[in-house]
Amino acid sequence: MFWGVSISGVDATFSADGSEGQTGIYLYSGGSLGLVADKNTPAPDSSGNFTWIAGCDISIGNVMFLGHSPSACGIYIYSGVSLEVAVDTNTPLPGGTGFFPGCITTAKSPAISGTEVVCASSDPAAVYLLSVGSLAVAADTNTAIPGELEISLGSGTLSFLMEKLRS
Repeated sequence: MFWGVSISGVDATFSADGSEGQTGIYLYSGGSLGLVADKNTPAPDSSGNFTWIAGCDISIGNVMFLGHSPSACGIYIYSGVSLEVAVDTNTPLPGGTGFFPGCITTAKSPAISGTEVVCASSDPAAVYLLSVGSLAVAADTNTAIPGELEISLGSGTLSFLMEKLRS
């Protein structure tokens, strides 16, 4: 079964389920199909392989996905050369109030634009922006947000959040 399809220019990424519970993230680029990560892939900064993978997105050749390993749950980025942790449950939250809680797995979260990643969490309820190795709270339950919040890079709906972070 195929799911989580995303496109950027002429590149595409998607998730697929195979036989015997195997799940993987794949990248179609330059006319060929390649594996980004599956349950046989060692998770970066972990003691084992991924045990669960989902929620892929692509932007300018960077493939982002959610993954679980024996020691962490997080967001991972494949640059075409290497696979790295963007943020995981071992990452301190801004302000020293605990650790990154992981992401809500919905069609709108997480997302990538260039090298910036945005995701939502439920506990604490917040939207986080990861930009150039820095994790920031873009919005939480104390943030006044006009209308309904929708996480969607590319349509400009997060521009007010990014401007808030940069100011």
